[in-house]
Amino acid sequence: MANILNAIPHYIKSSWAELKKVSWPSRDMTIRYSAIVVAASLTLAVLFAALDFGFSNMVRIVLTAARGNAPATETSPAEQPIIPDLQATPDAEQGNVLQFLPDGVDAENASPDSNLPGLPTGDGNTSPIELPPVQ
Repeated sequence: MANILNAIPHYIKSSWAELKKVSWPSRDMTIRYSAIVVAASLTLAVLFAALDFGFSNMVRIVLTAARGNAPATETSPAEQPIIPDLQATPDAEQGNVLQFLPDGVDAENASPDSNLPGLPTGDGNTSPIELPPVQ
């Protein structure tokens, strides 16, 4: 333990002696080298900014030329009307009746009296769904 406590001051003294032997640059050389590093950094920053600006404009010109006479705004597809497969048909005799329309049957042109398939019942027959009257 005593040996370690004696070694620390000896290490610091020898390190200080070695630092005195180092040839440090003069103040003028330090300023000169610092100015060179700053100038080189600014030059490269301007160069890369110019390259970025040039390439982005080139890509914009190429894409505009490739698009040709295409309209500038996007056109949305025409919206198709939604035709439900479930049609509620009021009927004075039966109350409100829901009819399930098979694929391919136009719900807007189907008549309530047409023989459209309903839900199967326990005996294998089909019947429409009965709803309570609308209040």
